[in-house]
Amino acid sequence: MDGITAVVDLIQHGNEAAMQGLVDAARSEALTIEDIAELARGLSRSGACLPLDPRAADLASTGGPSSLSTLICPLYLRAWGLLVPKLGVPGRPAGGIDVLQQVSGYKAGLDARQAEDALRRHGYIHLLADERWTPLDARLFGYRQRVGGQALPALVIASILAKKLAAGAVGAGLEIRVAPHGNFGKTYEAARENAGRFRAVADLLRLRSVAILTDAAHPFQPYIGRGEALIALDEILSGDISEWLADHQALCRAMAAAVATATGVSDTRKLGCAALKRALEAVLQAHSTSIARFDDRVAEARDAPRIVVRAERKGTATYDLGAMRRVLVERQRAVVPTPTDRPPDPAGAILLARPGFAVEVDEPLISVRVPEGERRLADQLAGCAQIRPGPPNSTPAQGTLDIV
Repeated sequence: MDGITAVVDLIQHGNEAAMQGLVDAARSEALTIEDIAELARGLSRSGACLPLDPRAADLASTGGPSSLSTLICPLYLRAWGLLVPKLGVPGRPAGGIDVLQQVSGYKAGLDARQAEDALRRHGYIHLLADERWTPLDARLFGYRQRVGGQALPALVIASILAKKLAAGAVGAGLEIRVAPHGNFGKTYEAARENAGRFRAVADLLRLRSVAILTDAAHPFQPYIGRGEALIALDEILSGDISEWLADHQALCRAMAAAVATATGVSDTRKLGCAALKRALEAVLQAHSTSIARFDDRVAEARDAPRIVVRAERKGTATYDLGAMRRVLVERQRAVVPTPTDRPPDPAGAILLARPGFAVEVDEPLISVRVPEGERRLADQLAGCAQIRPGPPNSTPAQGTLDIV
């Protein structure tokens, strides 16, 4: 596509025809690797930027429910001595930044001077992409949402790498969650092809990149929702966790190690809970809050009323993550905005039976958190959990499919 710089300038002035031109070019695979790199540069420079630092790294994801990688991986990166300047958007239904914003007092919006100072002092910041950071990316993404252009790999790559450039992260990791509901490759073959494009664009931008394909067709771990993610994080930090959650922590550590190695770190030794908790405390302090407030929000999430649904027959559990995401996102969007900076968290779920394991009659299957009186919402979430007849299978693969 000719004139990416001119297109970015038109987007700056709100020209929807220019945005539609980009969407059309991405749909027809007309954007070259060079075009995508230039678009990422233009989007990154539309707002504040931190200087690129070879000691700085981060891992982003392509979205999708149940993985906690954008919360857990940065803790490992920071504990291994890297700087972690992270710039993100709210997840659907839960992402790293909107989960951290659940903690009272968390100030996600910092200007460039504040962000640089916080990173220097604490070594880890997690900012919200807003009108100060990659604002044209936000504008283009909003347009893509309106016209059904979210799952266009060229624009996904430009958006992700624009945030890395703006945050100053030279180490650029990407978790590609492969699943029917994924937006960067619904199959392994498509995801691997997109991973190669991501790395080629990152190379042009002189970033040290790695792309990690993971199997997201099955739940990575049992906590689904913003408050629930905080519970999971607290359990990881305490060391008192289920085998299912421990397996996901091990996967996140492996992904973080791949990013750290690509960034030049040679020692990615196993870390204890205390080191991870110090890293979490660092990002909370960088954003004007504390571990004590984190603990308070975790307690609030744990104490929330829940409805436990039990298996009506024996078999093995299965969960429709795509449907669960749609239900939770629709309910989040229905929340009336309030003056608080906390993103809405009206509902969530905890999966109580691990897929692939035997479930007996009346055994707990799923625990749902919904506002009082919203029985239909509870039924919708509960309906995402099903029992498949027959004997148990081996546990579905939840690890790394490939590293590109």
